[in-house]
Amino acid sequence: MKNVKKTKKNIVKQKRTSNVNNKNKRSVAKAKPKQYKRKKGKMKRIFGIMLFWIIIISICAAITYGAYYLYNAETFKVKNIKIENSNHYEEEEIKETASIEQGKNMLLLNRNKIKKNIIQKLPYVEDVKIKIAKNGTLRIIITERVSKYILNDKNTSKYIKVDKYGIILEEVPVENISMEELTLFGLILEKELKFRY
Repeated sequence: MKNVKKTKKNIVKQKRTSNVNNKNKRSVAKAKPKQYKRKKGKMKRIFGIMLFWIIIISICAAITYGAYYLYNAETFKVKNIKIENSNHYEEEEIKETASIEQGKNMLLLNRNKIKKNIIQKLPYVEDVKIKIAKNGTLRIIITERVSKYILNDKNTSKYIKVDKYGIILEEVPVENISMEELTLFGLILEKELKFRY
């Protein structure tokens, strides 16, 4: 009987230990997929970061290449300057005043500076538009002032053309006075007139 009891106890102990071993085996078996999942998640993150930086570097390279192409492309270099709507000034005079270099990139031109130069140095020019045309042609479109009045200085006997806003355009001899312009006689100009040259 004692042997039977011992054997029963041994069997029960063996079952308990086998149950514990089975639980440990199950926990080990469960742990392996978790570790595998962690490694897989890390790999995905690393791949995502690498992909992000590859895209950023590619975009930077494309922008740099595009800027280099635009800067050096023959299409955007000044080959010809076309002056439009200029009645008082020769094309060469306007080109010289604009001081645009042949072969310079049209996209890098300071249009405001060119416009300012032309308006300041040429009094008949009221407005300037600068446009880029095909085949390296730069168009400069002039809007001119119209002489509206002629002022006669009583002291110096000078005749001076001005536009409707009173901007001095030029000094003219008596022979060139037209009847279309209103002539104001007998004015005394206290200050010396400064022409916009």
